Amino acid sequence: MSTSRSRGQLFRAARPLIAAVLCAPFATPFADSFTLAVQPVLTPDLTREAYAPLAEYLSARTGHDIRIETSRDFYSYWTRINREEFDFVLDAAHFTGYRAKNMNYQVLAAVPDTVSYSLVSGGDNLIFSPDELVGRPVATMGPPSLGAIRLEQLYDNPMREPLFRTADTASEAIDMVRDGRAVAAMVPTPMVAQFADLNTIQVSAATPHIAVSAAPHVPQEVRVAIQGLLARMSKDEAGNQVLTTIRLAGFELASETRYLPYAELIESSRAQLNPTGATAPKRITKHLALASPAE
Repeated sequence: MSTSRSRGQLFRAARPLIAAVLCAPFATPFADSFTLAVQPVLTPDLTREAYAPLAEYLSARTGHDIRIETSRDFYSYWTRINREEFDFVLDAAHFTGYRAKNMNYQVLAAVPDTVSYSLVSGGDNLIFSPDELVGRPVATMGPPSLGAIRLEQLYDNPMREPLFRTADTASEAIDMVRDGRAVAAMVPTPMVAQFADLNTIQVSAATPHIAVSAAPHVPQEVRVAIQGLLARMSKDEAGNQVLTTIRLAGFELASETRYLPYAELIESSRAQLNPTGATAPKRITKHLALASPAE
């Protein structure tokens, strides 16, 4: 069974339990609709299914209609970020910092602790240094994902790099290693323990965990309500059930100060990202073809 399929079965099994314990919607005189975008670490369908309980919980508690917004891949996601299409966003530290610095997004709450990325090989293919991967296929999610940036940082000489292979999701990057399409992959460290046949080559520096941020056009009272609900989720029965289902420890209050330094990870990337969305990243390829600029 693929990793994506097993996650989907877990989400489908747990959602009826969450629906049963959600409280009735609060009375809101002026209900509105808002998007909650989630970075595309999973496929769009699995992202929507995985985080629907969070949107349902926030909708029920605020009286607003909050829906999950997905993107096909990180290039499409990056393009939409720069078009300022999202009201609320749940994603990695470098995206959160970039929007706080350049788009005046407010950081509301974050998952506690930090997260890193691991460069891994599979099976009996023991690799002891990133240098051993020069000229060989290495999989990661496309730029400007944190995995792609962390992989890029291992190689300061463009003439001595792996053959970068784009995976649509972290699970696909692992599958590419396990079925021989790549000799290594850069994936979120928490995923590595799920696979006994993966060998860790190197672990990246840690960044703050994923955070929820709000666009400046979102009314202040709505931002305050969402921030309070996120911070209190772990103390609420229905909130705890949601957190268990989406596999997050909880949320704590957060601010822009913690995330602003990580905007530099995007701004210093060699992937030639164009904030206007006019051209696609030029360094990470998929099956020897440039990543498509189509959305």
